[in-house]
Amino acid sequence: MRNKILFLEKVPFMGVELLDLLVENYYIVSYHSDSTTTLLQKKGFPVVCYKNTNASENILGGDAIARVLKNKKFMKKIVGNKGTKTRALFFYTTKEMESLCKSHNISLLLPSVRLQKKLGDKLSLEQFCKQMGIKTNTTIAYKRVAYTPSRAYEDCVQKLGLPFVIQSSFGASGESTYKIHSAEEFLLLSNKISGGLRASKYLGDIVPLSVHICITRTKILFEGPYLQIVGFPELSQNPFQFCGNDMNQHMLTQTVKVKIKSASIKLAQFARTLGYRGILGIDFLYDPSSKEVYVQEINSRLVGLTRLITGVQKEQKLTPHLLSHIQQFVPLKNSEGFVEGNIKLNGRSYSQLYIANNATTPQRATRSLPSGIYTLKGNKLALKKESLFVADMTRGDIMCTFAVNKGDNVQPSDIVAKIILKEAAIEKKAYRLTKKTKHTVAHIRRYILG
Repeated sequence: MRNKILFLEKVPFMGVELLDLLVENYYIVSYHSDSTTTLLQKKGFPVVCYKNTNASENILGGDAIARVLKNKKFMKKIVGNKGTKTRALFFYTTKEMESLCKSHNISLLLPSVRLQKKLGDKLSLEQFCKQMGIKTNTTIAYKRVAYTPSRAYEDCVQKLGLPFVIQSSFGASGESTYKIHSAEEFLLLSNKISGGLRASKYLGDIVPLSVHICITRTKILFEGPYLQIVGFPELSQNPFQFCGNDMNQHMLTQTVKVKIKSASIKLAQFARTLGYRGILGIDFLYDPSSKEVYVQEINSRLVGLTRLITGVQKEQKLTPHLLSHIQQFVPLKNSEGFVEGNIKLNGRSYSQLYIANNATTPQRATRSLPSGIYTLKGNKLALKKESLFVADMTRGDIMCTFAVNKGDNVQPSDIVAKIILKEAAIEKKAYRLTKKTKHTVAHIRRYILG
C-alpha cells in the first residue's frame, strides 16, 4: 500500500523545503491561495489549494485547517483511492483536527493531541523541571476552577512583585501573554485568558532562546540554542509576540550553551518516556547580568524555527529534523547524499523575521510582494529568483516566504510578511536589531502597506 503524505497549512510555509526531497506522494494542502501557492504550482510542485484568497483573514491556523477537513467533497479528492494510506501533519494540532482526520481515515504523523497537551501545558512545566533539577523562573499556576482574581492578584504581588507576567496555559507566538502593573490590569487582562493561568516574575533585559529537537526511537537530535526575536517595536507593537529566530550565538558563552543543552536533553528524555516522538521545541530565558538560564516553555509540536532549520540543514546536506520527524511514523528512504549531523555555522548566519503591522490601527495593503528571493539596494527591491529554498540564496538576499495580498485589511499585530535572511538580524554582542535589518523591515512594510 502506497503512502500519501499531506502537510496541511494555512499557507505553505513549514513544509515547503521538503517539496524537492519527498518527490513522491507528498503534497501541501493550503487553505489560502496566494503568491506562494502560485509560485510553487508554477514550479510543478504538488500544492493543492482550498481557494480562499484573503490572506489577512482573521482566522487561526487550526480553525482554517478544520474548515478544510470538514469539506468532505474536497477531502475525498485529496485522499484518493482505497489503495493509498493517507497520512497528515500540521504545524499545530487540535482535538477537532485529530477527530476530523480520523473520520477521513487519515493517520497523523504527529504525537497524539493528549500527549502534546500534557507536555506543552505551562501549568505543569515547573513540576516537570523540578523533578529533573532544572531551573525555571518563579511562577504560580492557577487552574481556573480554583481561581479568585482578587486573591490571586494579592498572591502574585506578594510572591512575584510588580510588574509580573500572566499567560494562558496553552498558546503559541506570545498570544495571551500580558505584563501586569495593577489590580485593574490583572482583572481586565486575566479575563481574556480562558482555562488555566500562569503568573511569572517579570525579568527585564533578558534574551529569549530556542532549541530545536527531534526525538527518534534511538537518538535525540539537537540544534541550538538560537536567539528568538521578541519584543522589538520595529516588528510588532506586542512586546511578547514571537517575530522570528536568529542563529547568531555570539552573545552566548560556552557555559550557557552547555547548561541549555543539558536541560534540553533531560526534558527530551522525559518526553520520550511518555511516548513522544518527533520535533519538540524548548524556549529559554537567559539573563546576561546574572548568567542564569531558565526554561520558559516546552512547545510539543513543530515550531517556527522548524522552517529555517529545515532550509539550512538541506543546504548543508544534513538530514532535516522534519524528515526525521516523519520517519518516526512512516518509513521513508533518506535523501541521497544527506547525512546525520549538526549545522555548522563557521561564520555563516541565518535568520527569519515575521513583520507585523506595528501601528495601533488597521492598515490596508496597497501592494503585493510575491514570494521569492529578492535583493534590496538602497530603496530598490528587485526579484532575483523565483524560489523558496534557502539553498538558492546568497548572502544579502531576502526571501519572502509570505506576504498579505493587495487590498487585504491588516489588523494591529497581524503578520504583514515573513522573510528569511542569509545573515544575522541581531547584533553580535547586544540584543538589538542591526541597522541593516531595521532598514529592510521598514522598507518591506512600507512597500506593502504604503
